[in-house]
Amino acid sequence: MAAYGLCVTAVFFGAATHAAEPALTKPTPPVSLEQFLATPPEQMQQLEQLLGITSPGHIRGVTVVPLDQLQIPDVYREQTRAALRQMKEQGYEEAGENEVSYIDRAMEDKEKLLKPFNEVKPVLKVIPANLDSPKLRKVTLLGSMANGAKTAEGWTALTRLFRIPGLGVAILQETDYIAAQGGMVIAKESINYDVNGYPATLSVKESPRSKKGISELVWANDRKWYILSVNRALKNQREIDDLLSFARGIEE
Repeated sequence: MAAYGLCVTAVFFGAATHAAEPALTKPTPPVSLEQFLATPPEQMQQLEQLLGITSPGHIRGVTVVPLDQLQIPDVYREQTRAALRQMKEQGYEEAGENEVSYIDRAMEDKEKLLKPFNEVKPVLKVIPANLDSPKLRKVTLLGSMANGAKTAEGWTALTRLFRIPGLGVAILQETDYIAAQGGMVIAKESINYDVNGYPATLSVKESPRSKKGISELVWANDRKWYILSVNRALKNQREIDDLLSFARGIEE
């Protein structure tokens, strides 16, 4: 995150995972959560000591805990507090250029990173959400990628890149955390919305230098966790409601 550090409002855990294709997610030095999840079991203990966080094997389902109890290094905890304070005071948090640009980079690289959905679907363990639901605006799918944990029945996660009319270019990441033998821990202070009765965290980020922004909505139900991101900083309630309406219309 350049000089802005790492804001951790939700931590995802699962069995050791491997990306089927290069990841579309943003880099978060020194070690991203995606890198953590992709670590081979024989290296996991060393990485856990570096990060100071709990072993994935101890996490099951979705847990909400106060930020003080979230098992992350203190420096990340303080950066998260600062980001939550910015969200409350000004409606967005300041972020580095890399963190607000990963959807645009995915657009630039989509031809080599992504595949048509009908080619990806047969290799999935996760059951994809229906983006053709009549409850949703008509989206334009730009590409898909299998990732997460590789099981005998297929990959446990799916990433899709698409356009949402009125909102912009979006990425939806969905992970079957039951199949991945994992779970999710959410910082209680970060919960600011709900998606169909499940707690959700919306973070809006903007680069002070370029004014480029991104908005990320994270939630989980009884089987899957979701990250819905759009390549804009949504600063008014109408735009936020549009994003929430889309998320609430996603059907299994």
